[in-house]
Amino acid sequence: MARNSDLVRSFLRRCARRVRGLAGVLRGRTAPRPSAPAPDAPPDPAPDAPSDRGADADRRGRLGARAAVAHLRREGYRILARRLRPAGPPAGGAGEVDVLALDGETLVLVEVKATAGAPAAAFDRVDRRKRRRLRGAWAALARSPRWAARPRRLDVVVVGFGGRRPACVLHRGFAPLSR
Repeated sequence: MARNSDLVRSFLRRCARRVRGLAGVLRGRTAPRPSAPAPDAPPDPAPDAPSDRGADADRRGRLGARAAVAHLRREGYRILARRLRPAGPPAGGAGEVDVLALDGETLVLVEVKATAGAPAAAFDRVDRRKRRRLRGAWAALARSPRWAARPRRLDVVVVGFGGRRPACVLHRGFAPLSR
C-alpha cells in the first residue's frame, strides 16, 4: 500500500503535467490533448459512477423505491402515490411518505429502506423519530374525509442490493400509526 507522501507526490506530478500542458495550449504552441494518468495513479471511476457516498446512497434509494413499488404491486397493493409530502403545517413533524398504497380497504404508508448490506439491519433504521414523522404524515392525511375513516398501518420494505437482482423483504404492520 502506498504511503501518504507517495500519493501526494504522485498527485503533484499529475497537476504539474496538466499545468504545463495548459500553459502550452494558452500560448498556442500545442494542441490540447487528453492528459494521461500517471502509471502509479489509481484508475479514475467510470463516468457514470457516483463521485461521492451521498450520490450513491441517493441513487440506491431511487432504485430501491422502484424495486419496492414493483414488489408491492406483485403482492396485490394498489399504489396511490410515491414520495408524498402531506399538505398542511408540519405539526407533529410530518415527513415524506415513500409510498402510499391500498391493501384491500387498508391505507398503507410504506417506508422503503434500500441497503447494500444485510436487509435485517435496515429495519433498525426505522427508529422512533422516523415513526413519529410518519404518524405526523398520517395525521395530515387523516384531515381529509377520504382517508380519515379507513384502517391504516405502516409497512416497511427493505431492498437489499447484495446480489445480481434486488431482494425485497416486506414487513406488514411494522408499527402502529396511532399514538
